[in-house]
Amino acid sequence: MSLGTGVDLPAGYEVLDLPASPALPLSFARAALRAAGVGGGSRELPRVAYRLAGVRPDPAHVARYADVVGGPRAGRLPLLYPNALSFPLQMALMTAPGFPFPVIGMVHLENTVRQSRGLVAGTALDLEVRAENLRPHRLGQVLDVVTVVRQGGHVAWTQVGTFLRRGGSSSNRSSNSPDAARPAGTGPSPSAPPDDADAADQAPLHRIGSWALDAGLGRAYAAAAGDRNPIHLYPLTAKAFGFSRPIAHGLWTAARLTHAVEAGMPAEVTCVARFRKPVPLPSTVDVLADRAPGEGAGPVHAQVRRQDAAGTVCCDLVLRPGP
Repeated sequence: MSLGTGVDLPAGYEVLDLPASPALPLSFARAALRAAGVGGGSRELPRVAYRLAGVRPDPAHVARYADVVGGPRAGRLPLLYPNALSFPLQMALMTAPGFPFPVIGMVHLENTVRQSRGLVAGTALDLEVRAENLRPHRLGQVLDVVTVVRQGGHVAWTQVGTFLRRGGSSSNRSSNSPDAARPAGTGPSPSAPPDDADAADQAPLHRIGSWALDAGLGRAYAAAAGDRNPIHLYPLTAKAFGFSRPIAHGLWTAARLTHAVEAGMPAEVTCVARFRKPVPLPSTVDVLADRAPGEGAGPVHAQVRRQDAAGTVCCDLVLRPGP
């Protein structure tokens, strides 16, 4: 996955400038209708980017988010906070009538963030969100949701979230995929570890702490980040989607893990998170890394693991200096 191609708008895409942030309740209603089989999308991703200019992060909202994920680096927005800021645009895009899949039931496989400068609350930011690179996967189809944040006209933060839609034909390929000519099964796969993780895997991981996670964590993150996916909220809503109990949001896990190991990192960083298994709520999980926070320089490899006999890895993360 290359974020170098994720900044520029692909050929054939048009930009839809929004007058205000999309209303999340409307997007949630559309998501529920699609999950119930009402309406249908196209076979291809919409060739549109949603753009919202002049968004100023509210310091109070940033503080609420930081409280839930463990706190920001001094004076800066938490590294994954722009995802929460852009979440209304993501939901509007993924629940629009032409989007090919229901957003409820999609699985977040991997998330790559690159930040080229530190961001602070109160600074005007321009947000842009689009979906691209629809491609086959052994379990169905995957796509990338790309978020670009600009500050003063310059790209400051980018994110590529890779999502899986299970089932259906894995042979359909969108013509707006950069990999449209690549045969299935060749090249990088969302189910393969990122290159950074392969390198970091050579160093042993050591336990640096544990987190006791209560049953209300999913609701706390939903209130702070806006993502009210029912699998994270209550036992009843989680069971409706096949989970015996609620699970932590993958981006909460990545944000909390980033904060746990980011001491000593510059503002310019790259963070690659792979979501392997759910974190059940409530539970206690172990945090492992290849070095103690703030000790040494260069990339750090970290994991969140369940406290089970297998030490099941829930989130695998590499954080390294440089955009």
